[in-house]
Amino acid sequence: MVVETKRERSENKGIIGFQDVFLTPASFAELLRQVRIQMENDSCSNNTSSPQDELLFTFSIVFKILLCAIGLLGNGLIMYIVMRYPKLQTAPNLYILNLSLAQFLYYIRAVLQVSYMVIGTWTFGVAMCKVYRFVWAVSIFAGSAFLAILSVERHQAVVNPVPSWLDHLAHERKVAFRNACIVWGVVAFLCIPHLVFANIMPILCLHDCHYDAVGSLDAHTFNTIRIFYSIGLGFVVPLIIMVPHYVLLIVRLREVQTGNQGGNGNALGRVSRLVLVLVTVFVAFNLPGHVVNILTSVFDGSGNLSTSAEWFIYALQDVSPCLNPVLCAVVAENFRSAISKTMCTWPCCLKKLPSRK
Repeated sequence: MVVETKRERSENKGIIGFQDVFLTPASFAELLRQVRIQMENDSCSNNTSSPQDELLFTFSIVFKILLCAIGLLGNGLIMYIVMRYPKLQTAPNLYILNLSLAQFLYYIRAVLQVSYMVIGTWTFGVAMCKVYRFVWAVSIFAGSAFLAILSVERHQAVVNPVPSWLDHLAHERKVAFRNACIVWGVVAFLCIPHLVFANIMPILCLHDCHYDAVGSLDAHTFNTIRIFYSIGLGFVVPLIIMVPHYVLLIVRLREVQTGNQGGNGNALGRVSRLVLVLVTVFVAFNLPGHVVNILTSVFDGSGNLSTSAEWFIYALQDVSPCLNPVLCAVVAENFRSAISKTMCTWPCCLKKLPSRK
């Protein structure tokens, strides 16, 4: 679960467009970037930044660092326990592992972004700028793609259950591995434009890592195309896949419960509920930002939003990726048990997490 917060009002302010595309186009990261550029613009012009900008920037940096710490630790832990415990290496859990990898990459990129914001100018070179934008886009596209695959897998598991689960497990892992490789390959291909068009843009006395418009396109048209490309492939298409599969899945789960089909049906239901919660959080936390971003690019509608409202909407998108490990620990008993067992092997020997009854 990263683009323009507000379209550029005028070029004489020295601020380029704030649209930074992909899965989560209107984002906390870009609001922070906007504030930082404005502060540097004021500094270069010998003006004094407003106290509100200074406070927002400081609070946002602390908030971003906290999210990075939680996101890296949580998603890293989910990847570790899935790889460590063979019993957890089922198809849905392997997709969750790849989802956590995508979100881990998201926060790796966020660490570089925090450094960029604190320094106030891009000092890492053109090549790193391209990698920075590419990794950001890949992490967001991949996250939504694996949620879509999870919805399809859960639907198939409930509608067409395999009687011999143990015999099917090895084949299931191979299929999941193959599908994951295909997803990463397709996502990398779709994100090539971010790699190609990312560049360092001079803004008064600083340099910004952003995008060059294509050919004769003006900045607004180019940004609008990028927004719809990102929202379409990174949000709308996965959503079109998720919704019908989950409607059918919920109907089928009710039939299974009514038919009293025993423990296997209950197990399928528990896994499906976890994935349903992950998808619900993804939609709820990202949809407002996409709506605001479309209004911004097409109707200039975000001008009616206060800075605090923008901050909250964009911050939701940054919070979403670090919630998934928490949801896995709270909703899924097998993840909770594995996390408890893993944490108790640490030197500090933390208390075991209570099991849900």
